[in-house]
Amino acid sequence: MLQQKYSEAAVDLESLFTDVDPTLTEAYILFGHCKFLLGQDEYENAKNAYYKAIRVANLLGSELKDGLLHQRIGSILIQQKKWDDSKVMFEMCASNYDTAFSFMNLGVSCLYLKEYTNAEKVL
Repeated sequence: MLQQKYSEAAVDLESLFTDVDPTLTEAYILFGHCKFLLGQDEYENAKNAYYKAIRVANLLGSELKDGLLHQRIGSILIQQKKWDDSKVMFEMCASNYDTAFSFMNLGVSCLYLKEYTNAEKVL
């Protein structure tokens, strides 16, 4: 039932940034969250929406305030075994949000990159 609601919400959110205003960063982020919650089959769509929100915010010179945005991108990158990219994302998370999740996944990325000293520091 929740899966259906996430799918419906994603459709509505997509119409916001395609038909109403392509600069609605919150719509891209919420769309990404819906896709993320739908599971691994939708991770690429979630990641693309998150990246689009970041690009639009950079073009507008606005700040994104969603603490989950970078953490979820990092989670997707870890699932895709993109260790360099996930390390960069979790470095941003660790410095901006200071959560255990961020530091743990930064350490995981460092371990897979064989950066054992860095991994030990953050873990």
